[in-house]
Amino acid sequence: MDMLTLICAVVALVIFLVLWILFIVFPYDYSWILRRSDTEKIELIPGPKTVPFFGNILKFNVPGDQIINVIVQLHKEYSPVFRIWILGFPEVFITDPDDIETILSSRSHIKKSVDYLLLDPWLGEGLLTSSGSKWQEHRKILTPTFHFKILEEYVQVFNSNSQVLVQKLQECVGQPFVDINSLITMCTLDIICETAMGISVHAQRGGQVEYIKAVKRISELFIHRQMSPWLHRRFIFKLTPSGLEQARVLKTLHGFTEKVIWERRAEHRASTQSDLRTVSAEQTGS
Repeated sequence: MDMLTLICAVVALVIFLVLWILFIVFPYDYSWILRRSDTEKIELIPGPKTVPFFGNILKFNVPGDQIINVIVQLHKEYSPVFRIWILGFPEVFITDPDDIETILSSRSHIKKSVDYLLLDPWLGEGLLTSSGSKWQEHRKILTPTFHFKILEEYVQVFNSNSQVLVQKLQECVGQPFVDINSLITMCTLDIICETAMGISVHAQRGGQVEYIKAVKRISELFIHRQMSPWLHRRFIFKLTPSGLEQARVLKTLHGFTEKVIWERRAEHRASTQSDLRTVSAEQTGS
């Protein structure tokens, strides 16, 4: 029985290693070979020393809220442009405003990083995550909504929510230090929901607790998956505890937005029917 158990363990280990090579190691190594010329160019960019195969991923073996500190430190050492490697994939950071303007204004360099694909389950393939012709089409549709005259209509929304933020900051006076990330995030969420969806979630005042928790958690899961390349493949991620948790969180997020959409549709239908009855009554009276 002991020998049989040992054989089963060895077979299981061999199967695991084969699957690892086929689905994890081989794709990364193969893609590196295909991009060898690009790799040589990227290596000309300043950046931290790498470890074979792992690249710089070990530098990011820190809690999620500390990752930004690692990036800030790299910026101090290698700015204005620096690169890191994550399991065979390069990430280039650009910090100079002029360089950023050149890239963002380009009509040819519009393909998003593969990291954006990790947001698809939450945000879908919209303006933020799409690339190429689909991105251009969505941008063409949405650009008129950012006209100054339209944005002026939302100034009151910006002001009212900013005033709440100021109040929250005033409550922090006297404290040794304040992590404003959460405060800014809640203010931003209030503004986005009110301007884009026409609904006030009152995130800064503790409203819509379940939705706010879901937004925070999906962001944490995204960072965790982003920094864990072995979880990038969707069919693998779905089987992990994080993947199962993401599915539950997405139900909360999508349920909230679907509810808002249905409410807006119902309001629109009711308004349309009311307008039709008014027009009909006026025509009958005349």
